[in-house]
Amino acid sequence: MKKILTIFLLLAVSLIAEADKWYIATAANGGSDTDGDGSSAHPWLTLKHAADTVTGATFVGDTIVVGVGTFTETQQIVLAVGVSIVGQGATSIISTTVVDTGQPWDETATIILSGPTEGTDGSQSISYLAFDGNNYTADAGIFVYQRSNVVIHHVDMDDFHYYGIRFRGGAIPPTTYATGNEIHDCDIYNCGGPNASYGDIQIGGQEGMLIYNNNIYQPLRPGFNQSGFPIKYVAGGYNHGLKIYDNTISLEESSVYDEW
Repeated sequence: MKKILTIFLLLAVSLIAEADKWYIATAANGGSDTDGDGSSAHPWLTLKHAADTVTGATFVGDTIVVGVGTFTETQQIVLAVGVSIVGQGATSIISTTVVDTGQPWDETATIILSGPTEGTDGSQSISYLAFDGNNYTADAGIFVYQRSNVVIHHVDMDDFHYYGIRFRGGAIPPTTYATGNEIHDCDIYNCGGPNASYGDIQIGGQEGMLIYNNNIYQPLRPGFNQSGFPIKYVAGGYNHGLKIYDNTISLEESSVYDEW
């Protein structure tokens, strides 16, 4: 009886440990939102489905693991508090066409991390992924709103229409500033625009935020006034103790658009 109980407990512990990670894979590698269960043996197919499933208090601290290959996402991904996403690096590609269907200024990010109140503790990260905005088809990459302790690192982001990564604190000015947020070791290319209202990275309502070891390049976009800033404030700025250091930040110079 003791031996049976011991085996049962070991199996239970093993299942709990496995549940801390949830997997997605391409169809060629067995991924399926219909037949998969999120395990490494039976992964899901899309990040959207994984994020919709891994939500709620029981999943806080869990990680969605993105496999090798290109994952096509057509709907916005809402990432729950406490859930992280990690890929395999440049070979884990999120190809997105997510756009807003309302007013043109209501740009919709492919992944949104939205806190119910200002300063909500996210305690999560997004890392080792490549995002493809499909030649400006997708509005934006990642939007962190009213959340603290969110780290985005080792992410490649290319060719979004409005912005690559946005952190916003909430009210203008915030009543509670977001804290503990970081962007580091990312390559962000051609994700800022059009015009001076947008940028590859946008930040506002942050306290003590760190932005470092990134390579940010905004080339000239065709047409007048189509290129934004490599780094731009949002929602009035209102940043305290912001540190931007050890980055390579470049804007292609030209006289054919409204360059600041």
